[in-house]
Order: sequence, then structure tokens, then C-alpha cells
Amino acid sequence: KDCEGRYSSLTNKKKKTKVVQGFAIKNYPTPDYVLAPKDAENPSVYVISNQNSSSIEFDFITGASVMLKDLSKPGGSLTYDVGFFVGFGGSNLFKNFYFGPNFKLFDVLHINLGANVAQYKVLKSGFRVGDELPVGVAIPTTNEWKINGYFGLTFDLELITMIGKR
Repeated sequence: KDCEGRYSSLTNKKKKTKVVQGFAIKNYPTPDYVLAPKDAENPSVYVISNQNSSSIEFDFITGASVMLKDLSKPGGSLTYDVGFFVGFGGSNLFKNFYFGPNFKLFDVLHINLGANVAQYKVLKSGFRVGDELPVGVAIPTTNEWKINGYFGLTFDLELITMIGKR
């Protein structure tokens, strides 16, 4: 009965805010600049290289889903809603934020799509990947805020832990 009572309180449609955790797929991977030899035949010439040159990146995110409109069927066993997600993620939580609309499915799964606002270490103006630098010179970088798109899948972890006990 205790477990049923807790489950009922978690799926309560009057509860407008859910704490969720999951992952985001963002379209701007964090740059990882290094100095590397230009080629094997000329190892004394070093160029700026980006070791993380993929097109997407996964990020662990934590945040809150706020319900704006309940889409559940009256008397239905599962809840659905549309809302807004606000969260943060990555290794530097205070410089990596996520915002966007949220759609909750099956009491547990939250799908969100929106904007990732994060501070990245980027090359200073006038420098590009492939530019030559003398050995021993630091790569000229600066911190810059960027806004990029993301797709997120988050889960109401408190509710997931109840499933096995239900």
C-alpha cells in the first residue's frame, strides 16, 4: 500500500514539475585542440589539430520538466503531457545549459528538443585548425558562449525506481 501510495503521488496530474535525468545529443562537439606534426615526412612542423572533429556529441543532463498541458486520457493508466525542459549538463554544470519544449510519454520518458547554451574553449580570432605554430607555443584559445541545437531523452528516475516495486 505504501508503494501504491507513492506511485500514485508521483503520477499525480496535479504535480506540474518533475526532476529528470538522461542524455542529450548536441550538434556541436566540444573542441579538443592539440599541436601535432603536420605529417610523417616533416615532423618538425606542427599544426593546430582538433581531436574531437565528429559532428555530434552526447552529454549527460539533469533538469526539470514543467508541465504546461496535460494530454492524458481521462481514466487512463498512463500520463502524457507537453511542457518545457530546463537543465544543465556536462563536466562544467554552470557553463552548459539546456532549454526547450518537452513531451512526456508513458509516465517516465521525456523527449525534448531545443537549445544548448554552453561556454566552449575555441581558437582565437585569426587562427584555424591546420595553422602552423612553432613548437612550445601555446594554442591560442579563448572562452566563447555558443548556442546550438540538441535532442534529449530524459527519465523521471524517481518513478523508474518504483516500477520494480509496483
